[in-house]
Amino acid sequence: CGSDTDTVLVTVLPAPFVDFDLPTFACVGSQVSFTNLGIGIGGVTWDYGDGNNDASGIHIYDTAGEFTVTLTAFSLVNNCPFSVSKTIRIIGLPTASFTPSVLSGCEPLEISFANNSTPGSNFDWDFGDMTSNSNDQNPRHTFLQDGTFQVKLTVYDSFGCFSDTSVLNIIVHPKPESRFSFPIQKYCHRYDSIPFTNLSTGSV
Repeated sequence: CGSDTDTVLVTVLPAPFVDFDLPTFACVGSQVSFTNLGIGIGGVTWDYGDGNNDASGIHIYDTAGEFTVTLTAFSLVNNCPFSVSKTIRIIGLPTASFTPSVLSGCEPLEISFANNSTPGSNFDWDFGDMTSNSNDQNPRHTFLQDGTFQVKLTVYDSFGCFSDTSVLNIIVHPKPESRFSFPIQKYCHRYDSIPFTNLSTGSV
């Protein structure tokens, strides 16, 4: 039996060079930028691995975990696609929580703060009274003026991720002011009575 041969010319178009840079980790809720290093490409699409994709290369993750990021680029001349995937780790935020020993009292009011944050390696306390802050884990602070103060704790973990919280307002009551007067300075023994006038304020 005879044989037959046919020839077809197949043209394989070159794929574009596709690559990108990304941080090794990022914090939940922070903006992550992915740098496109592709050469000779037209359009691109980003798949951030959490069900979201767009062409911006900027994304914010709402949950912690490891995500596979895929960049698909199309060549400038023939629109051929090529994809590159890399993994990014998203770190969850620490939980900031604390309990004051008291919520109100008279000036000067000293309060100790129990830090219930988990996990956390660095702490930044703002006592809301325009005095020095503290980086202690469980600080004590004295409020010298009366007023209402909001205490804020910012907690940083070992990755630099942070979260903050504020407790109920600390209320510092003013001291009463004790004052009195009498009309003259000299009185007669066993004759004059002295009228004292109470001029105190903030007292009961």
